[in-house]
Amino acid sequence: MMLNNNPFFSIVIPVYNVEQYVGECLNSLISQTFDDIEIICVIDGSTDKSKEICDSYAFIDQRIKIIYQENQGVSAARNKGLYCALGKYVHFVDPDDRIHDKDVYGRLYQELYKRKIDVVVAGSVYYTDIFDKKMEFGKIEHKKKQNSNSFEFILENKYFFALTSGVNKIFRRDFLVNNNILWPLNVTNEDDRWLPLVMNNCREILFLPIYIYDVRRRSGSLTSIKSKDWLKKRGKGYMDTAKINCNLIEKSSLSNIAKSNGILYYMQLYFCGLKQYRDNGGVDFGDITIMNYMKYVKNKKMKAIYFISKILGKKFAFDIMKRRYKIE
Repeated sequence: MMLNNNPFFSIVIPVYNVEQYVGECLNSLISQTFDDIEIICVIDGSTDKSKEICDSYAFIDQRIKIIYQENQGVSAARNKGLYCALGKYVHFVDPDDRIHDKDVYGRLYQELYKRKIDVVVAGSVYYTDIFDKKMEFGKIEHKKKQNSNSFEFILENKYFFALTSGVNKIFRRDFLVNNNILWPLNVTNEDDRWLPLVMNNCREILFLPIYIYDVRRRSGSLTSIKSKDWLKKRGKGYMDTAKINCNLIEKSSLSNIAKSNGILYYMQLYFCGLKQYRDNGGVDFGDITIMNYMKYVKNKKMKAIYFISKILGKKFAFDIMKRRYKIE
């Protein structure tokens, strides 16, 4: 099939050593009933047969572009794909996942072709490739559109699923490029770091009550077994992300309830990250300055801990939080 030089959707796929899965991912894309798409495979220094598989698909379908780079990580690959994209909207897809069904982009087009939406949020389904087990995530019951401060809307309504995964969302390309919203490099949880920046700049957001994406969970395989070093690094990543996002919320023009909900959410992420970090050999005992953000939280228990910190000091209150999360 021929490539349109002005496709409606650009699908960006970072590809690194996924020879076992990338074919299924590409099949779910080229079989879409809506064909005004381009598929950008960014080969990120892959050392298995992923490159050859992508090349073979590009040979039979001219909508598939292949871009090569030395191994720089998923964020660098997504950024390169974004700047090479020609579509009005961009979908970031992981190479071991798949599109939920063959009509996904057709349904999205019907919602978007007469609008100028910055971000679309839809649902995803988590599944395993061994057991017939699925978990649904992020789908709301009714369509919702917000025309002003999207970040505030998300935090006020506790739609935290909108801040945790990039693959079940569609982004207007010019919105990302013009605001220079790039994926962060060299972090373990890039979605959690990137999406708050996206939403803080977003003014037109659309929530759709549909599933658009299937996330593979490789249960029972060696790839699902994470090393202690990896878990420690991820825990530290959550701690860093929580502090960065608390700072973003503090500096943003948000309602009091939005700030309270957001700070509480990221405080919880911080201490969950600290527990994972400590449980897997991390030597850092945590940063007590995170307690400074508790002044924004309206939750009664958290307010009590904040007042304790004012009387007995942040260290005492920080230790209370660590005990709540059973952090040694």
